[in-house]
Amino acid sequence: MKKSITCAQRVLSHEWLINGKLLFERPIEDGRCKSVVIFLHGLLGRGRNLRSPAKLLTEKYPYLQALLLDARGHGKSPSFHPPHDIQNSTIDVMETLKYLNLVDKKSPIAVIGHSFGGRIALGEEM
Repeated sequence: MKKSITCAQRVLSHEWLINGKLLFERPIEDGRCKSVVIFLHGLLGRGRNLRSPAKLLTEKYPYLQALLLDARGHGKSPSFHPPHDIQNSTIDVMETLKYLNLVDKKSPIAVIGHSFGGRIALGEEM
């Protein structure tokens, strides 16, 4: 059953890569724990810009799954409410992780950010 999103939630558009294969919804857990690695794109990009490295990572390390996020106002993600800054972009990522239940023991083990995505990961203003 899919969760419904309320207006207050800031859930970013996302896609998954598992064993090198693209999925647009979170895979059903089959009892095997796969650690999650988040990929954050650069300014004016979108999550799919990082599909190639995510594919290579998940093919080489089948115990990992990649979560590619579209930052606010990029790709298929909405712009949400201003201000459109690093702090709010970081909160968007955290809210998306909560929505996907990637918290506590299920928290991602790594964040890979390219340029602007790295700033979001660190929560640093430019």
